[in-house]
Amino acid sequence: MKKTNPSDWLFFAQSDLDGARILAHDGIYHIACFHCQQAAEKALKAYILSTGKVPPKVHTLQELAERAAKTLREIEQFRRQLIVLDTFYIPTRYPDALPGSLPEGLPTKRDAEEAITMAEQLLTLTQEHI
Repeated sequence: MKKTNPSDWLFFAQSDLDGARILAHDGIYHIACFHCQQAAEKALKAYILSTGKVPPKVHTLQELAERAAKTLREIEQFRRQLIVLDTFYIPTRYPDALPGSLPEGLPTKRDAEEAITMAEQLLTLTQEHI
């Protein structure tokens, strides 16, 4: 991954979050949830980059959080939320994703609202520490 400025990553994280809000408002909940996962991923990569490290080329929020938690312990409080957001990475984009990847099928309005809240909280935390 090319080393870039953390603010570039935060801009894209915020853009994903803004897009998620629009998609949820329009009833496209599964794609809104995917963009929440993306916002969280980019926020974590921004934080890692701000510590002078190059973020790994992974998409697993739990792995990124593990690296970020080495210098930002508050990330630990997001473990459950990151597991939830990670479930939206593949099944929300492909109709032939692993059956049962999402326990109740496609995400609902409530799922999207909760995902947006999770992503907002994580983005706020990383912004405060960059």
